[in-house]
Amino acid sequence: SGSLRYRLQMSGSIVAQACKGKRVIELGCGSGRLAAEILDSGASSYTGIDISPSAIDAANDRIKLEGLDNRASFICSDTNSLEKLDCDIVFSVGLLDWLTDDQIANIFKKSNGVDCLHSFSEARTHLAQLLHKLYVHITYGHKTGNYVPRYLSAAKMTNLLRAHCDKEVSIIRSPKLSFGVFLTTLPAKT
Repeated sequence: SGSLRYRLQMSGSIVAQACKGKRVIELGCGSGRLAAEILDSGASSYTGIDISPSAIDAANDRIKLEGLDNRASFICSDTNSLEKLDCDIVFSVGLLDWLTDDQIANIFKKSNGVDCLHSFSEARTHLAQLLHKLYVHITYGHKTGNYVPRYLSAAKMTNLLRAHCDKEVSIIRSPKLSFGVFLTTLPAKT
């Protein structure tokens, strides 16, 4: 959807503005679509982590083709298995929607107070959200034991992050994001 494409574009742009000389980790990186943009923006390194072995294989292929495999690496792991995240910036695009509150708190704890950017689907009344619920039910529900998408409270996510980070936390909303929002400690020029 347009909203998801905009989320990816906006994530890459916000992280790119702040990543010069920094070590960046993307959680739920999929096929590593943002890796080259982050590295081309001056990040000293990029690590992508995803639960899907096929996504990690595709990410490794992509980064080799782009000649950036000397500064990028990909790890196949779930969020529960993560050690302390050794980086300067950690970000995710939509991953929080798939996790429990405890898993989200664990990510924030293991991020050890570094700068972050996380997008998620906000719980609010919105026609696009109703259509999203229907889409997810049709697309994933029958495959995953009737998975129901999570829509998270911005206030709750802010409080969860503040419990593990003493930096200023902001919420970024845009009509182009539909019901998606960003939770961040990065300065964002949108």
